[in-house]
Amino acid sequence: MDMFLPRINSDAELEFYTSITGKSSWVQAEKRRGNPGTLVKWRDWKGNILRNQEWYNDPEEKDKDEPSKDDVWGYMKSGSVWGATQNATRPYVCEINIQDCIDDALKNM
Repeated sequence: MDMFLPRINSDAELEFYTSITGKSSWVQAEKRRGNPGTLVKWRDWKGNILRNQEWYNDPEEKDKDEPSKDDVWGYMKSGSVWGATQNATRPYVCEINIQDCIDDALKNM
């Protein structure tokens, strides 16, 4: 079965997945290079640049804005995307395509 973390690249996607779980949860966001020679950017699992994530922004204390320089993973919490360091732990929600499961089961009958 192919399961994956939510890919959040818009306010609508963030709102949808936040409505599923009120707790923090990992999302597809990794600070890395897409290919050798490309810039380090926030990317999904396929290497696509995430341009529209709603990172946490503190209007009064800019030093609390996300992501911070040591962050390499992304998670959602309270309607925003936050950054986490390499060894951080968080709960997660996975997405699965039910139709794929049905199709696989039918092939194996």
